[in-house]
Amino acid sequence: MSRLIQVFEHDKLTSKSLCSKGEELGDKIIDKLWQYNDSNKNIYFEAIRHGVKFKNFVGVIQIGGTTIEILPKADKLNTASDSEKDIWHKVLLKMLAQCKKIKVNAVSEASLRKRNHSLLDLYFELYLSEVKQLLQKGLIKKYNYKNDNVLALKGRLNFAKNIEQNLIRQERFFTTHQVYDYDHIANQILYKALKVLKTISNNSFLIDTINRLLLDFPEIKEVEIKKAHFDKLISNRKTAAYNEAIKIAKMILLNYSPDIKGGDENMLALLFDINPVLNKIGAY
Repeated sequence: MSRLIQVFEHDKLTSKSLCSKGEELGDKIIDKLWQYNDSNKNIYFEAIRHGVKFKNFVGVIQIGGTTIEILPKADKLNTASDSEKDIWHKVLLKMLAQCKKIKVNAVSEASLRKRNHSLLDLYFELYLSEVKQLLQKGLIKKYNYKNDNVLALKGRLNFAKNIEQNLIRQERFFTTHQVYDYDHIANQILYKALKVLKTISNNSFLIDTINRLLLDFPEIKEVEIKKAHFDKLISNRKTAAYNEAIKIAKMILLNYSPDIKGGDENMLALLFDINPVLNKIGAY
């Protein structure tokens, strides 16, 4: 069951704080926030009794079925009503759009009007839209070297592996050969991000879209994506159409923390320091 809670920068959030469905946030979520903050040198918030106090970071955190949206707020005197949170939700979107953190104009107006549609869902929707366009245009193929046990001798014979695997099956050859296919790092990144979104999304519409996109994907090996994979990417005229999708995939994959205990508390956090954002858009 999904639930949303919205707070402002520098606000406090405790296990007793109420979510959109009137439920208490709970100790498990606070524990995950503490763990996340510890692993990031305590830069995002400070631990308090049974909770956290946010600093100057805005954005969104999803832990299992719970989404926490941290909104900017210039006027500290107003009450934190739902209508005010809606206003600052839109302000945050405009801020991120102006500093090119998100292309808000690419997200449907219907999505922006949904009361419980979190910033994270908007990122997801934008990513799925970009991937859908790439699939419709046709994904890029590249030449890759592949190690495989094949029936016909092609490429370079790997003598050690061939002896190890084909001492009895002499009709096969273990070779390193060149193939022209979709299984390269750019497509692997797109594919892995889709698989992660399927794991963490609580939105039935988005999950349905993800499943349809996965069915349309060509056969691609699923690999664990690290920062080094993005560093290896070289943007050129041929891959220019991938740029926006890769940018969002990078944010998703490098900020995703799976529940290593095998539970349903997978975590994704997209947080931005509000001060550089304000500097960039001249909002002081």
